[in-house]
Amino acid sequence: MAADENRRRFIYHDIFGGSLSLIADTVVSFHDGMDKARTADYFDSFDYCYPLIAEAGDMLLEEAEKRGIETRGRSKTDIARELFKSENPVSRDEGTD
Repeated sequence: MAADENRRRFIYHDIFGGSLSLIADTVVSFHDGMDKARTADYFDSFDYCYPLIAEAGDMLLEEAEKRGIETRGRSKTDIARELFKSENPVSRDEGTD
């Protein structure tokens, strides 16, 4: 009987308990990583915002002018950052002339 109890304790506490602990730690780490990714500023890294800046081109400048954002002497990254933080969005109807 002692062997059965030791086997049950090993399976329940060591294997099952250890597996649950590993899964819980993995889930916590995943959620921590996702929270950090959400709070990271898109425009802090050139690698993140390069596709937007490269593809937007003149449309970025036109949209900034529509919203009254000064573009002279500013980088496209600064302009895009201000466009995304702007509280004056242009509706789809206004954007098509």
